[in-house]
Amino acid sequence: MLELLELQLDLHDYYSTEEEPLPFRPLRRFFKIYVSNIADADEFRGQLLKSESTDEARHCFKHSNKELQLVDPTAYIKRSPTYAAYRSVIFLW
Repeated sequence: MLELLELQLDLHDYYSTEEEPLPFRPLRRFFKIYVSNIADADEFRGQLLKSESTDEARHCFKHSNKELQLVDPTAYIKRSPTYAAYRSVIFLW
């Protein structure tokens, strides 16, 4: 997901021109989605939400990139009792 964050920042810069600059604020609402699979991402997400430009967001991203640990997005699903029941039904069939 972090690669998508970088891509969206790049595309924002590409399509934003001096004559018609794109606003940065609407871009922030996607940051929570991009960092949802990172362990302890509260501080990183807070830094991203405080950024006022794509350059500031990239700066946060590059300096925090070494510390971030990705989490398996299916870990919550695999711990649920519904998942275990589903797996047992599929296995028995």
